[in-house]
Amino acid sequence: MRAGALAVLCAVAMACLACPETVCAQTDPGELAINVGETLWGFDGKAVADTFTPLSILVQNTGPKSASGTFRLQRGLPLDVNREPPIEIPFEVPPFEERWIQAAPYIVDDYIPWQLSWGRRENQKLELPQARLGEAAAILLVNPNDRARSSGAVRRFRSNLFPATITVTDGLQTVFLNSVPDIQGARLQTFLEWLNRGGRVILLQGDDHQFPRFPSTLAALNNPEETFAVGSGQVRRMAVEVGDIDEAQLHRVTRPERPESLKDATAAFRDPMRTYNGRYPWSRDRAILERLESVSRFHRRWWLIYPLALLYLLAVFPGTFAVAHSRKGVKGFYLAYFATAVVFSWAFKTLGGVGGGDKNRIRSATIAQQIAPGVFDCSQWSSLAAVNGGWFTIGHEGSGRLYSPCEEFEMPHGQITSGTEARYEVDIPVASTRSAVSRFRTTAPAVGAQLRSLAFADRKLSTCAVEFEGLPAEPISAFACHREGLFKLQKNGDVWMSGRQLSMATAVFISNLDQLPNYSWNARGKQPAETLPTTEFFHSLERPLVGNAFRIRGHVEPWSATMPAGRLRVMALVENEGAFAPVAPGFEDVQGCVLYVIDLPVSEN
Repeated sequence: MRAGALAVLCAVAMACLACPETVCAQTDPGELAINVGETLWGFDGKAVADTFTPLSILVQNTGPKSASGTFRLQRGLPLDVNREPPIEIPFEVPPFEERWIQAAPYIVDDYIPWQLSWGRRENQKLELPQARLGEAAAILLVNPNDRARSSGAVRRFRSNLFPATITVTDGLQTVFLNSVPDIQGARLQTFLEWLNRGGRVILLQGDDHQFPRFPSTLAALNNPEETFAVGSGQVRRMAVEVGDIDEAQLHRVTRPERPESLKDATAAFRDPMRTYNGRYPWSRDRAILERLESVSRFHRRWWLIYPLALLYLLAVFPGTFAVAHSRKGVKGFYLAYFATAVVFSWAFKTLGGVGGGDKNRIRSATIAQQIAPGVFDCSQWSSLAAVNGGWFTIGHEGSGRLYSPCEEFEMPHGQITSGTEARYEVDIPVASTRSAVSRFRTTAPAVGAQLRSLAFADRKLSTCAVEFEGLPAEPISAFACHREGLFKLQKNGDVWMSGRQLSMATAVFISNLDQLPNYSWNARGKQPAETLPTTEFFHSLERPLVGNAFRIRGHVEPWSATMPAGRLRVMALVENEGAFAPVAPGFEDVQGCVLYVIDLPVSEN
């Protein structure tokens, strides 16, 4: 018997020696000859706070075998046990080659470091350079093989690193072009969608002192005008070379001076208790998530517990007392008493506990900006609540899916997967909630807005009437924004009208400064969110959602929410998520609202 076992062991050992590379590759992926050659935060080496920021990683395979696996990107201090859920980044690199891969972590600060790992050994871990916070980037888009030359004050960015999805471009403000960029496929589509959504492109002269001539895929940039619009974006020609642009000129071009009238528009609402140098504090995520958590968390059903307690007392006395004095006697008393105890114990446990009698539920709020007919760029905030706890997965239809728990201190236990199988897996404790912030690009039935009437005074909108088409439900509220003015529309039959009232400065509405002294996000009063009817609750989210539709972060200034000349933004808040609802198995009660955003061209003459 021992001889037979020994023979089997020898055969297994010989098999392992005969193919050592295969066994090693399958059982110890850390043996792969992988190096990280270079990393780059954002578009200019900086990150934008409260934004999914691209992180470009150059992966080098120095071995003779094709290398594939997964990187783990995680934020946290070296000895900190409570870390943010790691982001799984798949990679595959042929032998003796190098490839760029990208992730998009959500950046909330610049003092907690990020670590990249691809194994358990110390030489398979890399402490990344700190992600310094800055403003949205202004870059010169260059081709990877272009000869290095001075670009003045403008930071160079290689076209092969341009994101392949629009959800990663929130930290990009301006792109300078002095040549035809080598972008194709998904990157070309992302560039055009970013420009149409509101990006800015500045065309410069090349070495031949001529503006670049673009192919048919970028034909919209060949307009000979000095300044022209492409969708909600703007293109400008400057007869200078990039090397001649200094810091002062770069600042003037990318962040022009705002008119004093915009500052005056909010002067009457300034409150010294809530302002700092004219800037109004504003939290783009917590303003929504805290309210969603308040209506998704579970509560004890006191209205049911109190009657149950009274029935229990009546069942014990005089109920069991009466049984004891009946024909059933003492035996009947014990049966009735213990049966009463068991039944009411089950009732108190099932219906009286936190979340008792409830179902797993999700409450969410979504901004869906239509960037093409039936194509939407979406931002979503969700609060997930589980009665019995456990591991749950949240995902979405579409592409460019990005996820973050959006927690700065209390980190949940979970994992985020990027790429084509992007999802967020999270461990939710019993009768608790977990939050999630999501970005994704998806398709849904197209929506539209027809302008039934429009009037301007001094090139500013005075009145308008809008009829929405294709919405999945009747809007709860609707808005129109032109330049820095915001109109809250009123329903009149099938049309939403601004009337003849003066518009409100958009920054005032978003900051809630017109509701002084009420410092509450609920503009309709201080009633707790969890006691509001569903429609009224979603209505109370309109202000932070409008602010997020303009991608405001950190603070609100008088000019934070403005539209370029010749564009009108209409927004409709609808209590129906439809195609934007999160895909989360195990959650039966899913409710949410969507703020549809549609940009329209208008003539101000």
